[in-house]
Amino acid sequence: MVLVAVSASACGRSALFEPVSTTSGGGAGDANGARPTTDAASSDAGVIVDAASSDARPTVDAAIDAPGDLADARVDGGRIPYRALAVATGEVHTCAVLDDHNVKCWGDNSYGQLGYGDAVRRGGSPSDMGDNLPTVDLGTGRTATAIAAGRYSTCAILDDGSLRCWGWAGLLGNGVGLDRNVGDAPGEMGDHLPALDFEGRKAVHLAMGNDSACASMDDDTIWCWDGNKPWFQFWLPTKEVSALAPTGDGTFALYADGSVSPQLPNGTVPLFTSASEVLAVAGSAGNAPTCYLLADHTTTCMEGGATRRESSNALAIGVELDGGLCSALSDGSVQCDAQRCVSPTNYPCTSDGAFVLGAPAVAVTSNGTNFACALLVGGQIKCWDGSPIGTSPAWLGSELDATTLADGGVAYGPWHAVALGMHP
Repeated sequence: MVLVAVSASACGRSALFEPVSTTSGGGAGDANGARPTTDAASSDAGVIVDAASSDARPTVDAAIDAPGDLADARVDGGRIPYRALAVATGEVHTCAVLDDHNVKCWGDNSYGQLGYGDAVRRGGSPSDMGDNLPTVDLGTGRTATAIAAGRYSTCAILDDGSLRCWGWAGLLGNGVGLDRNVGDAPGEMGDHLPALDFEGRKAVHLAMGNDSACASMDDDTIWCWDGNKPWFQFWLPTKEVSALAPTGDGTFALYADGSVSPQLPNGTVPLFTSASEVLAVAGSAGNAPTCYLLADHTTTCMEGGATRRESSNALAIGVELDGGLCSALSDGSVQCDAQRCVSPTNYPCTSDGAFVLGAPAVAVTSNGTNFACALLVGGQIKCWDGSPIGTSPAWLGSELDATTLADGGVAYGPWHAVALGMHP
């Protein structure tokens, strides 16, 4: 599950910071001949942008362009705060790719899905986060160009075009067997983490559902896997893949011509066709619908074979597990069907129940267990769910300030972004 990956991001013209653009030819993240990717950074200039731009075009996966210079935001003795380039949510964990292309994860870790060589949960306390939250060991000299999260697993495309997964054995795709989790014990990450076998191809886009995952390659072929080795989706047309998106127990491919594939890995007929270009797809397991963001920035969701019109003016979409559609809107707020924000007992919100994030969102994650995260234009992450204030689960990684009053009551202050720490 994503992004973003699933998740969606908006592409416009007003840059906050500009990663080095890539050029066509190579695999994802290959600075000596990399193929451009679509992601939390702009597909046309490698830029995180103003999500309220009138010409914004969302994209849906978590592939990332090369790193670049942030606006000068030095704090803490000259150190620079980490910004996120992408965020992905599993059922009960969250991961982010940082602006130096390292990865940090937080939340439940029962299967090693955080990738720290143990099964210790992180994120339930402020002391777990920030500089105290380590980066994931991806191997000597390796960094990430894309991130995705499945139910209890995480996968990343690395800067050399390889793809590696850790966590629950049932979604690793590396042939180690269905009875061996990876990442929950020392000596399993980094250079010990096997790459998936795509017969010499380099991975470009990535998405994970609950029980399967798929990646597109530098030749636009698509390969999918579960606990076993990936297999080639030979029945698909060979045309340019612009993104992959998780939905339900599978994955959709979005093509550059605006069409959508069947649900992978087992579908043969597209579930949705439209006269309008499809910019993003988001879905989840359970009772959640599959939703589509169209070129006119309206959304359409499918349930039981029927379609219904949802929000308008949407720039990015995500769907919560057993929940509903979350749309990042052009006014900078996020509206979730299953969770209406009610002030002052919940997060800051508008009169119609939209979450006020403090900055426009360029991506909204799919597939969290009734929680969601948004990537903001400045590279911050904010997450929310329906838990009572003061009982924030670890996978949110943040909570509201709380002050105990003289009468024993509690006053809640600002809603903080996830503390990602500082550059060394």
